Amino acid sequence: MNYLCLRRSSNLVFSCSPHTATPHLDLPLAESSVLRVDHYNSFVAGGAAIAARRVHHGLLDIGVDSHFHFADAGSTELESVANRESYHRLAPAKRNAVTHQWSRFRQRRRLRAALKNRPAGLEIFSPARNPASKRLWPQVDPSRIAHLHWIGGGRFDWRDLFAHLADRPLVWTLHDMNALTGGCHYTNGCDRYSTTCQHCPQLAAPAANDLASETFAIKLRQQRQGRMHFVAPSRWLWREAQRSPLTAAAARFHYIPYGVDASLFRPGIRAAARHELGLPQDAKIVAFGADEITNPRKGFPQLLNSLRRLGSATSGVIGLCFGRGEVPQSRGAPPIRNAGFLGDPTEMARLFTACDVFAMSSIEDNLPQTGLEALACGRPVVAFAAGGVKDYVIPHQTGLLAAIGDEQELAAQIGWLLERPAAQALWGRQGRALVREQFSPLLQASRYMEVYQELGEQPVARAA
Repeated sequence: MNYLCLRRSSNLVFSCSPHTATPHLDLPLAESSVLRVDHYNSFVAGGAAIAARRVHHGLLDIGVDSHFHFADAGSTELESVANRESYHRLAPAKRNAVTHQWSRFRQRRRLRAALKNRPAGLEIFSPARNPASKRLWPQVDPSRIAHLHWIGGGRFDWRDLFAHLADRPLVWTLHDMNALTGGCHYTNGCDRYSTTCQHCPQLAAPAANDLASETFAIKLRQQRQGRMHFVAPSRWLWREAQRSPLTAAAARFHYIPYGVDASLFRPGIRAAARHELGLPQDAKIVAFGADEITNPRKGFPQLLNSLRRLGSATSGVIGLCFGRGEVPQSRGAPPIRNAGFLGDPTEMARLFTACDVFAMSSIEDNLPQTGLEALACGRPVVAFAAGGVKDYVIPHQTGLLAAIGDEQELAAQIGWLLERPAAQALWGRQGRALVREQFSPLLQASRYMEVYQELGEQPVARAA
């Protein structure tokens, strides 16, 4: 049994409840010699990676000795962190070349067989076992807190990862549902993860001993090794996390929303933003976007159908989107301008500033950061009432909600708001105030500080 000792600051007060509206906060500076944290994430790019990096940067800003470890990244993302001392790429473990190639071949063949002819429109399915993805782990002090984030995509072998994390205090931020399931990242309405994940509907040949069931069993063995603290950024995921047997050994579940920097995402001059983007000054502009436009879960076909249903209100309407991939076609929809992938907050803030309304049509989602960023820029949000969207889209205060998948209702909400500039301005101001008050990076960092300090007050026991 190991013990981690941290000094608890007497002037940090925060109630970590998913029903707390506005916590009282008196934030101390962290003592870097005491609080030392290692973050683990598969990538440095993508929505979950952005959220994880924001946690990391927020902790650095208040003096925590925080380091970010990742398994893989694209060349552009690697360049962005190459000279930053707090980022570390975990290289693949050195192995016999023949053995390594054989392991990769067997893993890929197993996955291809299980995932071939899957139902259309499904997202990534992540296995827990991937011997070819074992990592060279640095030697670290076991008292350093291990903070897991998004570890999917086959970039980590779970047995290898949890063996490295043995005897270390653990925090796990859930950026989607993968830690709760036998491989999927969103369940598409399936609740088999609340038992054993057998007969997975996201596989081509569901069975009692299918890949999902096997993955679930592996995760169950690994995640029972220690009493982890699970963190959910949305109330929806906070509730769902407690339904899975994979979290049965959890010490506690915390609700800590994402933090968005309102000094980067801030209102600008609409006329100037439209001029810079080559957009008509008198247009009614509906913006939308995501990291991947083609992701079916984001519901862009449904959104385009909603825009098509605007009817007489369609006159003068322009869609403005961002993200990787091509915008799906919808006959009769307003013209769509595609800004492509945007990774610079300044460019994103300009796009938000140029629009009248930001629309989100996710069918399932955790706490979409794009909606928070739009609110921080003073733009109201209209969305399907999916997942954690309801945490910040408050009807007639920061935006409007439609029933999930109801294209007609979403169209009516967008059309109603496009015709009311006064409501746009008021709800935009109220949305920015909400972000600054409840979704700030400083508040997010302070909440994690409270979790880390709670870890230090309890013995960390590991199974033999």
